[in-house]
Amino acid sequence: MGKNKSVLVLGVGPEQGLGVALCKKFAEAGYDVIGCGRNSENMSSLKEISVSNGSIRGIVADVTNEDDVTRIFNEFDETETDLESVIYNAGNNNAKPFLEMDLAFFEDLWNVCVKGAFLISQQAIPRLLPKGGSLMFTGATASIRSKPPFTAFASAKSAERSLAQGLAREFGPQGIHVAH
Repeated sequence: MGKNKSVLVLGVGPEQGLGVALCKKFAEAGYDVIGCGRNSENMSSLKEISVSNGSIRGIVADVTNEDDVTRIFNEFDETETDLESVIYNAGNNNAKPFLEMDLAFFEDLWNVCVKGAFLISQQAIPRLLPKGGSLMFTGATASIRSKPPFTAFASAKSAERSLAQGLAREFGPQGIHVAH
């Protein structure tokens, strides 16, 4: 008998958000889902979600912290399931007029949208290469156009989109579907 198929969803927040909806959808389709978010309360509430097919569990971690990202994937490796998909949903749609933002505000957006996507991709791709699978990044309108007061967010989401495009061209021929 083969291993169960699994999905990692990174960037899981409150129950009404996209991260939780993705966890539910994949679990209902029979996948073992691991959701990851920074808030322990949100990750604890994943245990209480009832699904009829697969399973859902949460890991508290910060996708912008390299040690946390390594820990996420090490915990995944212990599940002995076949990784089918990694979904990068982390984001922080914060808005501020350009002349009112400081460097810390700008960097925070970049850390979540770009650095986190990079760190996750570096761990996900080697695990997906042997059997193929998908690496998906959730986008935003800001990924393709910018308007005030979302200038910093748009620059970060645009960079995330460019990262996804480069990964798609590099790893698509090797059986990894990368989508933004």
